Amino acid sequence: MSELMGWHIMTSIFVTAVVVGLYTIFGGLNAVVMTDVVQLVIMFVGGIAILILCFWELGGWNAMVSKISTIVLQVKSLFFLQKNFYHKAHKGGTKNSKKNKKQI
Repeated sequence: MSELMGWHIMTSIFVTAVVVGLYTIFGGLNAVVMTDVVQLVIMFVGGIAILILCFWELGGWNAMVSKISTIVLQVKSLFFLQKNFYHKAHKGGTKNSKKNKKQI
């Protein structure tokens, strides 16, 4: 409202708060609750639909468990490689760094 009406930002915030508060107090609370209920139903139905579609696409529970276990192994191997690189870089270096120290 400050851009549209030319009001100071604090005036815009105050007017918006008063309007929203009055709407909620005078009968708007029921509308707010009903909106939340409708959103809950939509999200719940959507979540169930996504779950069913995922099981359908993956081929069932056993296929999902199999795919997840292979993904977990891949992720663990990536973290293992990162951990080894970190330890080599910060606690003794690599073969080349030891060679370079001897030359100095």
